[in-house]
Amino acid sequence: MTPATMSDRNGLFPPGRLTPPQHLLMRADNLVKLHRLERQMANDLHSGALMQQRFLTPESSARQTFSPCGFDIAVRSLSPHTVAGNFLCARPLGETGAALLLGATAGNTLSAAMLSIRVATLMQSMPIACPGSFLANLHNDLAELLISGTFVTATLAICNDRDMTIANAGQPLPLLMRNGVTTEIKASGIPLGLPLGAGHYANVTVRLQPADRVIFYTDGITTSRDARGERLTQRTLRNWLELYPQIGTQDLLDETVREIQRFTEDTQQRNDMSLVIMEYLGQQA
Repeated sequence: MTPATMSDRNGLFPPGRLTPPQHLLMRADNLVKLHRLERQMANDLHSGALMQQRFLTPESSARQTFSPCGFDIAVRSLSPHTVAGNFLCARPLGETGAALLLGATAGNTLSAAMLSIRVATLMQSMPIACPGSFLANLHNDLAELLISGTFVTATLAICNDRDMTIANAGQPLPLLMRNGVTTEIKASGIPLGLPLGAGHYANVTVRLQPADRVIFYTDGITTSRDARGERLTQRTLRNWLELYPQIGTQDLLDETVREIQRFTEDTQQRNDMSLVIMEYLGQQA
């Protein structure tokens, strides 16, 4: 006679109650199901990340897109997640024009990957007359796809000859570096997909001079923290950029990223970080 049978006869396990072996078997079965579910979720995220890579603009392609417009461009994105919440799209506009969109989703889930792919598809297919109207159209499209409380931030810049026109939907203010000094470009707006005040995005045009640099970045940089919990401020970021006014665009980006990494040390960061530096060289002959 087994201990379980004895316990049942003695009334220690009332009818309907699981005996210890049955309980362990059910617990093991639940753990197996949980493991399968976690593995499936990991596979889905991996597939989403691969699809992102197919649709979004690689850093090298962004440089090729803007070279005919007289720009040198350097891009770096860092993400602690399988699916990147930040994304970049670039598109040529005629022979001497180009558009650049830096975006970020609220989260790093499979739905974030799908949203970034949707934005990239619209970026390549919809007419782009001006940044503000394009962001308004993008807002109207995404508002039907986003669940309540979620949103997408984006900055769109169109370069045409010496003029750069910018519209912003919830991203940090871009920076203009001229003669080694950085200033804010006052382009701001509500994130895409939010109902209050969204859908209207003002255009700000900057007439560039040779050697001017325009810096775009996501708030993952200015919400990062060091080991003491201190936040990296925009002023600190500007100070780092101003340390190296004479070096090349890619070198400036590399040095700035190293400063960010030294600041955060080994502290785990939750948010994606993206940094884009565009230098106007003048129209190519």
